Amino acid sequence: MHMKKFLLFILSFFLLGIQSVYAEEETYEGPEISAPTAILIDENTGTVLLSKNSKDHYDPAGLSKLMAVYLSGESIKSGKQITMSSETFAMYDHSAGVIWIQEGETLTVEDTEYAAMLANANDTTAMIAQEMGGQEQLLNRMNQQAETWELADTEFMNIYGYSQEGQYTSARDIAFLVRKALKNQRFKQTFEASSYIIKPTNLQVNQRILAAGCEMIRSGADHYDLATGCKVGYTKEGGFVLAVNARRGNTSLIAVVLGEESEKACYRDARTLLEYGFDHYRTVTITVEDIGEETVEVYDGRKHTHNVIFSAENDFTALLPVSITEDMLKYEISVLGRDSSNPELIQAELIFTVNGTEVTRAEMNKRIETYQNTIISEESNLRYYFDLFSIGVCVVFFVFLAGKSLRPPQ
Repeated sequence: MHMKKFLLFILSFFLLGIQSVYAEEETYEGPEISAPTAILIDENTGTVLLSKNSKDHYDPAGLSKLMAVYLSGESIKSGKQITMSSETFAMYDHSAGVIWIQEGETLTVEDTEYAAMLANANDTTAMIAQEMGGQEQLLNRMNQQAETWELADTEFMNIYGYSQEGQYTSARDIAFLVRKALKNQRFKQTFEASSYIIKPTNLQVNQRILAAGCEMIRSGADHYDLATGCKVGYTKEGGFVLAVNARRGNTSLIAVVLGEESEKACYRDARTLLEYGFDHYRTVTITVEDIGEETVEVYDGRKHTHNVIFSAENDFTALLPVSITEDMLKYEISVLGRDSSNPELIQAELIFTVNGTEVTRAEMNKRIETYQNTIISEESNLRYYFDLFSIGVCVVFFVFLAGKSLRPPQ
């Protein structure tokens, strides 16, 4: 396992003493919220900080478009021009959730993504599907990606988020969908945008100004200064849903609530979860420079044959309870097989402890350098200096003789 990922997951798991990504559901012991299902995770490590019925199945509503926009960012080249076809124009419900794209109108793929994310636009979501081979193809890709990401409590039946029998998701799955999707830079920019302008098109002389549907990232009574990205959704059958990420310092959290009775309740509960996380946990970064390198010299008898250099490949991030201060977290490099004459048999581990108790260890990167010179033993050293002394005596003696032979007779 890659050392960085290993440390991110294992170190946080041991230090926090809380459930891991795939742990069984525990009794909810967090702050009071009205949401029937909710979750709070650390974006960097994926550690679950709070969970309330987070595997229960609920209607995803507009959060379905998170997956559609992610796949667009992964599959369609930036700047691609997409023209609304007559087939696509007939594909979606025109009565709601549209920004009135006309048949034959051309947008960039970024236009379609921002409209789907900020305005929950079904017409531009249909255009994304058109570019990816059609509605069924995009739907299949959405479910395939959910399976790849091990989102076991998610099944998409349409690409828009319409309520439909057999379509469901969970707060846990949405949180990890957002976490993984944020690694795509185009998705991240779209998810974290508070507004966007679609420039005039071939069929529209005026620009379209889109504001984020989520009030946590735009001005208003429910604005939250720490929120960096957000999406809300609603269906009559499933209620209100919300996914939001927020950052304080270098700690970034993701909160998801589903099945809420009002949009206001979404904002209130998400803010409550995020504030709890920021008040109880913090992120500590241990840099490559902090860890440094460890060099082991390898000998074959008295001959210095190799240098084995151990180092960390990446900076490491650990999520710590606020009760654990940085001076309580220690790390050291432990070398195994240091005295071996075979450099391949020498290994090193990075060991982390809290108050003297080991919490995790990870194998370090290793590179082997061949050493060209040899060490001079103590006996060889004495012989070397004796030889120099003898040569010096001989030189002095010959200089003395030469000087005597050249002296004029008296």
